[in-house]
Amino acid sequence: MISPSTTTPVIVNTETAWQYVSTVNAWHDRSQGIGFAGGMDLKRVKNMLTGLQRLSGLPITRRKRIGCRPAHLAAGIATMNPAANALDANVAASFEVALVALARAGELALSSSKKLFTRARHPSRADVVFKYDKAGRPRTCTIWIVNSKARGSEAMRKLPVHLPMTGKHLSPGMALYYLTEVIDKIPLASRATTPLFRNPTTG
Repeated sequence: MISPSTTTPVIVNTETAWQYVSTVNAWHDRSQGIGFAGGMDLKRVKNMLTGLQRLSGLPITRRKRIGCRPAHLAAGIATMNPAANALDANVAASFEVALVALARAGELALSSSKKLFTRARHPSRADVVFKYDKAGRPRTCTIWIVNSKARGSEAMRKLPVHLPMTGKHLSPGMALYYLTEVIDKIPLASRATTPLFRNPTTG
């Protein structure tokens, strides 16, 4: 298979190949009013992929995924020291936001291989917006992030994600407020050029 975002061949299993075909066929149907091959049933394509898998004599390899419940994450954060350590506060807040917002890691922080911060692609401190009550306490929290799976112009469009201030196990809004306004506060003029989550010692 060829990845849609690059010309470099990417090896995928037959199950994933069928998911690609189904997804693109559905898109073609919505876009053009008809699916692939004049709207013909693609069951034969699926059967061919199933036969190819059978001929290989190998089981389909699937990436192991382990779920994390809010209570489990809260217990892990409790072993850290976000109240006194700015790095721990960044890590704890990023994990809370990721779980509650169902956000991917690449939508919240730079990858280790891409050191260059890009304002249009990565969330900055300016992409966090709080609304306050009359007493000056934070009432709502919204972050603006991109969808890392989007393509074309949509790949650079930031979308709003509303986060609860408090919850039974996790309080991502309060974690962000504490991070950005208390323990790792930065000058207002630097917010747009500072990554949302960072190592305070290196930026």
